[in-house]
Amino acid sequence: NDEPILSVEVRNPESDIVSHQVPITIILSRYWPSYARPAIADRRMSISMPPPKFISRFLHAFKNSNARVVKFTASRVGDLRISTRIDNGEIDASFADLQTAVMDGDSQEETASVELTIRNISTMFHSFAHTKSRVKMNIISHRMAEFTVINEDYNLSFIAGKSPE
Repeated sequence: NDEPILSVEVRNPESDIVSHQVPITIILSRYWPSYARPAIADRRMSISMPPPKFISRFLHAFKNSNARVVKFTASRVGDLRISTRIDNGEIDASFADLQTAVMDGDSQEETASVELTIRNISTMFHSFAHTKSRVKMNIISHRMAEFTVINEDYNLSFIAGKSPE
């Protein structure tokens, strides 16, 4: 196969080496403006998430229940609810007392939520499940979420758009 691939290795002295190969699509520079980073000015909520290992486990359980979409609901007081609908009802996990960051220009709403496709975010959380990384999530106006993976060696930003369902 002649497709370009980006190989990424996550090395952690406390666990095995995790290696991922991500297919790359080359985009001509004349199309770059179409892929510009979206403005984060209308952010509604910023919350520190539980460790990636926990989130990865929940997303895996949701996928095994044939769920396709996960809803993140965060509150100003540091509560985070992760939920999904399945044929027989709803599954959710709740976390309390998480750190939030309020910035000038943030919405004054008490809660913010976004629905994301599990497939789009589960690989990211699984990739960092066995590292000492922290994840901060910015929810942007029911349209998208920006996940920032923070480690002593790097910061990685991943933006996931709202689920079309």
